[in-house]
Amino acid sequence: VTVTITLPPGVRPTNYVKCIASSCFRLPASKAVITGGSIALTLTDGDPETDASPAGDGKIVDPGAPAIALKKSGGSLGLGLLFPLIGLAALRRRKQH
Repeated sequence: VTVTITLPPGVRPTNYVKCIASSCFRLPASKAVITGGSIALTLTDGDPETDASPAGDGKIVDPGAPAIALKKSGGSLGLGLLFPLIGLAALRRRKQH
């Protein structure tokens, strides 16, 4: 299934990070297409990269968040989980009230 996440204006993620079974990793570009402020995710039931629930159970659990690569003082890149999905939902709720 393909799910599109549209982020608030001005937010430009560089990665989508998944956390499954106590391990976090960048979702490959083939499964997370980033265009400006939106991310199109290709999620598959039972795929260990995109589904944290048991294989073939008919559900997709997606514990992940948009991320922005951060430059460290030594020139290497780190990854900042700046916009967890729960935080985005809270931001939207605040704007609606």
